[in-house]
Amino acid sequence: MQIHTYNGSAIVAMAGKDCVAIGSDLRLGVQFQTLATDYQKVFQINDKLFVGLAGLGTDAQTLSQLFKFRCGAPPLDPPGPRRPAPPVPRPHASDPRPTAPEDPPRAGTTCTS
Repeated sequence: MQIHTYNGSAIVAMAGKDCVAIGSDLRLGVQFQTLATDYQKVFQINDKLFVGLAGLGTDAQTLSQLFKFRCGAPPLDPPGPRRPAPPVPRPHASDPRPTAPEDPPRAGTTCTS
């Protein structure tokens, strides 16, 4: 049996003047064998986006979770103009302060000052 024969379904959608509708069957099965009659195939991604996913049930669940994650994540680039980052201060050669912390003495060694 081929993998594409598993979990087929029917999903229809329509758009009206002030409304939309998505409908699907709730059957999950393999050919003539029914495994469940309450399987979700229409998913709400956010307040304004619904998606109907037909096909292999595990693929539909994975895609719906991926869509919810991608649509709920904040944008990587914030809106508005970009400003350059301030320059990183670098130590000057004549600066007497050390640039890195000194290692503490190890046990069994003597320190000379």
